[in-house]
Amino acid sequence: MATYLVGDIQGCLDDLLSLLDQAQFHPNHDELWLAGDLVARGPQSLETLRFVKSLGKSAITVLGNHDLHLLAVAEGIARCKAKDKTQAILDADDSQELLEWLRQQPLLAEHPKYSFVMAHAGIPAQWDLTQAHQQLAMLNLYSNLSATYGYCKTCMAMALNYGQILSMNWNSCALPSMHSLGCAFVTQMAGSTWSASCLLEKQASVS
Repeated sequence: MATYLVGDIQGCLDDLLSLLDQAQFHPNHDELWLAGDLVARGPQSLETLRFVKSLGKSAITVLGNHDLHLLAVAEGIARCKAKDKTQAILDADDSQELLEWLRQQPLLAEHPKYSFVMAHAGIPAQWDLTQAHQQLAMLNLYSNLSATYGYCKTCMAMALNYGQILSMNWNSCALPSMHSLGCAFVTQMAGSTWSASCLLEKQASVS
């Protein structure tokens, strides 16, 4: 069995298929690790999602900032950008199925046999791997609560993806979609402090 690691696809499915053909990748006995950003910019974001999803357990992908932006658009808390070329995903008959599959992908994946982990754009320098896993466990806890209280899982994922969660304020509501629970995420990005409510706007400028 071979393990292949591929960087950002960004909707360029034909290029990915050509690469896999050269490597003689076979999903029955090989595994494909993808570093996120499956969608945006290229012409085949919809087809890319369908292909990676169809690979089942032979494909392991983490979420990138473009994937998270797509999820934010689907939640109605970010705007679809024409240059991303992702509107076809939102309009597709299987849109909800694809988006739900995408939501289930992790921010960090650790290989069970080989000594490597994968995360889009890396792990904050102040964290070791144990701390990264602790932050993910905290994220999963609050994500599970979101099913009950209705606040935005996408914002939490994006906050963790871009930098260390420095504090949580349960007394204020950063976004209307967070409803009654109220949660303000503060992250450190490029030396500046951003709340979850402006994080989506900042994300557009660093994508």
